[in-house]
Amino acid sequence: MNQRQGQKTNTFLIERLHRNIVGCKMQKLFVALGVMFVALGLASGIAERIFYNGLNEDGVLQESFFLPLAFILLTFGLICLLVAGLRYLFARGAAR
Repeated sequence: MNQRQGQKTNTFLIERLHRNIVGCKMQKLFVALGVMFVALGLASGIAERIFYNGLNEDGVLQESFFLPLAFILLTFGLICLLVAGLRYLFARGAAR
């Protein structure tokens, strides 16, 4: 093997290692964001239920921003977790 082939092999291995490291960090980022969004969504839903649920003394419906915020955050969280899961499954399939 000459020097040029050795450099190509080393470059290939370094690029592959870099992709694996970046992919792992992205995977952890998607999982962390997903868990954070789901937790914040649940907290918003609980806050809606405790503080703003029902009618007041005048018969006016009490609504807040917590209910739509809970749905938005839960949706973002579930999407992030779904993306992380799909990336994991495709990475496992590509490794085989």
